[in-house]
Amino acid sequence: MLGRTLRQLQQAFGDPDFNYAIHSVPKGEEGNPYYHWRLQLMPRLTKAAGLELGSGIYVNIISREESAAAMRRVRV
Repeated sequence: MLGRTLRQLQQAFGDPDFNYAIHSVPKGEEGNPYYHWRLQLMPRLTKAAGLELGSGIYVNIISREESAAAMRRVRV
């Protein structure tokens, strides 16, 4: 699944750089049998500018619906 997703990102968005985070069980919930690790990919589709550099808040320029549609159009 990861390989396919990375190939889709490459083809749909021109091989962007990306950050990733691995999320694990929150502190205090280690005993919960239903919690799974998850990997979050965050493609960097723009360059950081004034707002991002000054505040550390990043603006997403594409909606999740548009992003999902672009990913679906790619056949890998």
